[in-house]
Amino acid sequence: MFGSRKSNQFIGVDIGESAVKLVQLERNGQKLTVQKVAIEPLHRGLFVEGQILDPEQIGSIIENTLKQNKFTAKQAISCVNYSDVISKRLMVRADLRDRELEQWIEFEVDKFVPFPVADLNIDYQLIGDKTDNNEREVQVVACRKKTIDALSACVEFSSLTPVSIDIVHHAFRRASAPVVESMAGGGISDLTAIVDVGMSSMRFYVFDGDAMIYQREEAFGGGILIDDISSEYSMSEDKAHLAIYRKQLPASYREKVLKPYVKTMLKEIDRGILSFESTGMDGQVARILLAGGSARVGGLAKILNKRVRLDVKLLDSTSYLKLHKSVDAKTLRSQAPQIALACGLAMWTQD
Repeated sequence: MFGSRKSNQFIGVDIGESAVKLVQLERNGQKLTVQKVAIEPLHRGLFVEGQILDPEQIGSIIENTLKQNKFTAKQAISCVNYSDVISKRLMVRADLRDRELEQWIEFEVDKFVPFPVADLNIDYQLIGDKTDNNEREVQVVACRKKTIDALSACVEFSSLTPVSIDIVHHAFRRASAPVVESMAGGGISDLTAIVDVGMSSMRFYVFDGDAMIYQREEAFGGGILIDDISSEYSMSEDKAHLAIYRKQLPASYREKVLKPYVKTMLKEIDRGILSFESTGMDGQVARILLAGGSARVGGLAKILNKRVRLDVKLLDSTSYLKLHKSVDAKTLRSQAPQIALACGLAMWTQD
């Protein structure tokens, strides 16, 4: 949704409700090198119902994190959630010039988007060749300006330049590609599910090759774990949040809090699989990749592997990338599911 300048270095900026995740990649031909990685927790008052409340404060946190970790790139890619976007494919006359095409798209968008066109950011991409009827297919994407503006403001307040606002599933597709290729039965016709466990929601995506064919969102996430810790140990929410990051929890935490939380998470993932299967779409899920801050808790991947009898892995695209000498491989592997989205964003390229 933005223009861009050519660069071989980008910072993926994943602004979540629990933390900001930053990944700087350098591209040399088809080879990517992880140069810098940082995760900075955010307190819960910076979002309201999943929407950014204070872009300036978040931008300041990002800027401080960039300085402390000595990031060098200046161009950033962030993203909106799929639920914030309305997307549709349309057929358009192939002979329309750029301005005529833009006017036609605005006219069509006004028919299926429940917001005034003036309040939207609209992007489009022509697909394939023209038909015998002198038409072409066009993919149209619309998102409310206030959502784009809030993300852009966070990036700009951090002194970075936002060169693109992507859509979350595009970044996950890029991040998951090398992982899927390495897994058993990694053929392009097999279906891949990505489960992203955020602070207030769990998102379940199903991909057929490069195309996302299904998406489901449930109001379940890491915030429930934080609330349970806060209640069980009489901590503030912020202290409970930091205790998770720093792994400074009482000995009874695993039995009293973590196991019940993981049990509920497994049920939600089961629901996601059953919900997809109920759509009647062709194909079955062959593998599940786990992403997000809660992906590693309680040995989730191992438990899920036995439960669903599918190939289950943590989403770690960094295993297939070169690491700069300043990046600690062990720390990076432990962070991999949490930074998966930021890594996919940093993989963005300009045409």
